[in-house]
Amino acid sequence: MKNLLYRILSIVKVVALIVLVLVLNVMPVLASAMQRRVGGPIFVWYALALVVQLVSLVLLYRLYRKQEPSLLPTYSWKGLDWRLIGLAVILMRVWAVIGTQLVRFLLHQASTANDQAIMGFLSQANNQVLVFYTLFTISILGPIIEELVFRGFLLHYWFKKPFGWIPMCVSSLIFAIPHVTHLLEIIVYFPLGIILYRVFERRRNLHNSIMTHVMNNSFVSVLFLLLYLAGQL
Repeated sequence: MKNLLYRILSIVKVVALIVLVLVLNVMPVLASAMQRRVGGPIFVWYALALVVQLVSLVLLYRLYRKQEPSLLPTYSWKGLDWRLIGLAVILMRVWAVIGTQLVRFLLHQASTANDQAIMGFLSQANNQVLVFYTLFTISILGPIIEELVFRGFLLHYWFKKPFGWIPMCVSSLIFAIPHVTHLLEIIVYFPLGIILYRVFERRRNLHNSIMTHVMNNSFVSVLFLLLYLAGQL
């Protein structure tokens, strides 16, 4: 009975964390919507949203480090495996291109719904601060929070042994689901989740997968920014 209750509680914890990820990732959208609905200086709403994101990130980071100190060591930022990270980023970008082409062929759409939503929001942004805040969330805050949840807490709560084929496939699938609106779009995000998992597994250090995710998303954010500045969104 205790074992069953523990498993149910573990599922509830992960689901709650995933919901938190989704909310924190759309804070720029929520801040913009609240300003239109309630009124007040838009920059105040941006500041409040950013504070919520940063506080949540710090709390999650500290909690995971307390629970898994060996997988998130204090001084590991200085010992990042840059060769591994660089290779993983290249693989992620290559697969993103291949996956996008598959989506175009199978679903007859220019890109994934996730990318289309981002580009649509940026094209309608009424000030550059919102654009930069959104891209900052995409490139820095989002990846850190997602790694803490999908490669961190999920594996901690659901698996006694977090490294292996089953944890890799389960965590990568759970990572992919919130990024898609059509089932076939999983072919893009599931392999990306596997790459991030393998980076984490290789050195048993979550900082490596965090940096890989940050660099991958930063590359995409730069492309979005260039498109925005060129007026092509």
